[in-house]
Amino acid sequence: MTEKLNVQVELVKLFSVKENANGTKYRYCNVKFTDPVSKETEVVLAQIWESSIENGTKVGDMLNAELNHWTTTEGKPMLTVKVFGGSDAKIATLDLFKNAIAPKTPATDLNNPM
Repeated sequence: MTEKLNVQVELVKLFSVKENANGTKYRYCNVKFTDPVSKETEVVLAQIWESSIENGTKVGDMLNAELNHWTTTEGKPMLTVKVFGGSDAKIATLDLFKNAIAPKTPATDLNNPM
């Protein structure tokens, strides 16, 4: 089962290029996730397609994450993270920035003298 998350992570380290059975190149990487509530950070192992690197993704970039839940042949539940940069990055929307651009209510009414 794959779950696309509205979570961004920071690319902090890249490892060497690998190739899957289909001939598609990828890398393992480390990404840093910052919990939006507690602000605690955690560095986890993830995968990134080599095409993202070829399209300009670099260490320090913020990337969109995808969580993959799967089970081994022995029945052990597993979790892997894939990250995407370049054209696969999250598209900005007004809803994403709604709290940043919401109108603010002034503490005092500047139109009426005190």
